[in-house]
This record gives sequence, C-alpha cells and structure tokens, in this order.
Amino acid sequence: MTRRSPIALLTAALLAIPALALAHPGRDASPACAAKHAAKVATYDTNQDGKLDRDERHAIHEDRRAEALATHDANKDGKLDQVERQAMKRARVDAMFQQNDANRDGALTQAEVEASCSRLSRHFDAIDADASGHITRSEIQAAHEARRSGKRGKHGGRHHQGGHDTRTGK
Repeated sequence: MTRRSPIALLTAALLAIPALALAHPGRDASPACAAKHAAKVATYDTNQDGKLDRDERHAIHEDRRAEALATHDANKDGKLDQVERQAMKRARVDAMFQQNDANRDGALTQAEVEASCSRLSRHFDAIDADASGHITRSEIQAAHEARRSGKRGKHGGRHHQGGHDTRTGK
C-alpha cells in the first residue's frame, strides 16, 4: 500500500468536507471534524473513490494490529495476552484523556470531546453515569466493560467471549 503525500491528503480532505458532512449526518459536521475524517479516509482510500471498501478497511485493521503488537507485546511472542491487552486498554484511555482533556482537570466535558472530534461525543450521556456533566476515566472504563461483558456490538455478534475476539478469530 502506498502512502499519500501530505499535500495530497490535505487537498483530498478539503475537497471531501462538504460530501462527508452530507454523507454522515450523525457525525459532527463541523469543518474541522470533517477534515480530520477526510484525512483518515484519504490515507487508506487507495482507489480514491472517497470511501473505504472492505480491503481498505482491512488495511486499517492490519496497521492498527501491527501498531498494537509493536507497542504492547511485552514478551514479543506476536500476540497480546490478557495482561498485555489490559495494559493496552489502560494506555488507550490515558492517551484519549491526554488528547481530549484541554484544561487537564482529569475529567472530560461535552465541549472538550466535541472540540477534539472525539467519538466519545456521540456516547457522552451514556458514559456519564452520574449525570455530572463530565466523564472520568473510571466512567469510560465502566462503560467499556459493560459493553464487552455481554452487550452486542454494532455488528450483531459478541466481540469478546472468554477472551476470544470473534472478529479476528484470535
């Protein structure tokens, strides 16, 4: 897979803003968020049709998997065991907080997650269990665990069952 130059990515992102805002009405349609999404799409859109087909989505999955292994496979056995997966989840939540917590107070407001174009903005009220107007690391972790412990994923099947990821077969 070839990577696009930064200028090509920016051009594609700017051209795609109006189309993405219309194509994804449930998403934040702000120009900044549309541009961020368009840049992600353009990185993997090898046939340049403005959307990601199955092979392009698979390339994203493989790149993320390789990155996770490179970063979190402590024993270098080519897979993530339960301890390594838990460490990866904690690291992802910490990174997400650093990215979104603009005032560094340890809690995320709706405005903070919307300003950073975070996917959390779509689920903010559900994650904010105590309806305090902000979400904490523990609320995110609790929502994640609730989702993984028996609730169905968006594709209809259980994502994790007994430590086995049914999406990847591992």
